[in-house]
Order: sequence, then structure tokens, then C-alpha cells
Amino acid sequence: MSIASRFHVVSAVVSMLAARSAVAQLATTASAPVPSVITSAQRVFISNAGSDSYLPVARYSGGPNRFYNELYAGIRSWGRFTLTDSPANAEVVYEARFTSPVVGKGPRGTSDFVYDPQLNLSLLDPQTRVVLWSLTEHIAPARTASGDDKNFDSAVARILTRVKGLVAGDTAGLAAAEETTSPEMLAVMRRAAHLQHSALGLIVGGAIGTFIAHPRAPDCSSVVTCSDEGHRSLHRVVTYTLSAGAIGAAIGWLWPTS
Repeated sequence: MSIASRFHVVSAVVSMLAARSAVAQLATTASAPVPSVITSAQRVFISNAGSDSYLPVARYSGGPNRFYNELYAGIRSWGRFTLTDSPANAEVVYEARFTSPVVGKGPRGTSDFVYDPQLNLSLLDPQTRVVLWSLTEHIAPARTASGDDKNFDSAVARILTRVKGLVAGDTAGLAAAEETTSPEMLAVMRRAAHLQHSALGLIVGGAIGTFIAHPRAPDCSSVVTCSDEGHRSLHRVVTYTLSAGAIGAAIGWLWPTS
């Protein structure tokens, strides 16, 4: 995925988190109870709902069944449930699905789409297929393939932690987990803020440099003198603008982010 596409993903995620935070500040409601069958179930069937798209999942090693395989291994090692081989023998079905909806388009003139890869886990009643609960974890974008894989594993770990809290009936903890941004996403948000500050510093610094180096009226007592003075003036403007812009970009990058 191109740098521009990654930046669009970051912008979409930042906007989403900002909107969610604003809504949370406007109204605080009491946590609704967790369905009793989720907390009391002893037998669970883990279902693989696959992936909705090949292109984004191809970024990660392990193929389209990676989330299902890691979720199955994590729940089995937990030892809380008996994993059944049929939904008919289970009290709750855990349905694992990788999705990556398109949340935007790349820069004008390109055909790139901006994706939001995420892990969805739905807990269903095997008899009615009614969704009892649903959990979603977004996978932060990374710059390398190994970074993508690390962020995928981190999202799975967060899903498993939230499942354990859900089964324990810890609605307060679940609410806190849903409002807590993952470390990977925080890093992406900080990088986006640094880029924004750096771009602003580049513009402001370049403008200041151009102003300082504003050409004076050349000495045109002769053609040669006028030409030489014009070249020196142009060189001064370019040098000051680029140097001040670079300094401004560096200061912007180092500027603290909240």
C-alpha cells in the first residue's frame, strides 16, 4: 500500500476515533448485561466465516484462515471451554471473520483504494442464529510485512482478552477496552500528527525563508552587472527557502503530539 494510501487510512481512523470520543463525552449510559448463556456456556463451537476480500488479506502471512486458526488455538489453550466438532453440540458459536471494507480512495489520478482491515468475532445462538454479542478489532497499518503480521497478532490477542472479560461478565472492563486505542494505532496516529506538523513547518519555514531572501532591486548599471545580480538574487531565494523549509519541517516533526 502506498504512503498516500496509508495516510488516508490514518486520517480515516483518526476521524473515527475523534467522533467516537465526542459521542462518549456527550452521553454516558449504564452498561447493559451480558447474555447469561455467554457467561455460563461450557461447550463452544468455533466457526470460520472466512474473508470478504483476497487483496487486503494477502498482506498477511498465513492465508485467509489465519484469524480462525489463531482464535481456535488461543481459546483452546485458555481451557475454559470444551470445543465441539458441531454447532449442534454447542451452547454458543464463536464465528471468526476477517473483513477489510473500503473506507476511501487514494490520491486523485490513482486507482488505489484505502482499506480498513479488521477482525470480527460474533457470538451466536446455535439454535436461532441470533447474534448474542459482537467484537471488532482494527488492524493498524505497518510499513513492512513483518510489521503487518505483528499488528495482526496483536489484534487477535486483544480479541481474546476481550472474550475473557466478556465471559467473566466484566461489562465495565469491556467498555474500557472498547474505548482504549491499541498501541499500534496510537503509533500510527502519532506518525500522522508528526507528518501534519512537519508539512505545516515546511510551508511556514519556506515562506519565512522566501520573505527574508526577498530580492532587492538589482544594480542594472550594466547588462553584465544586472545579470549577475539577478542570478545571485535567485540563488539566495532558492537557498533560503529550501533551508528554512527544511528547518521548519524538522521542527514540526519534533513538535510534541498529544
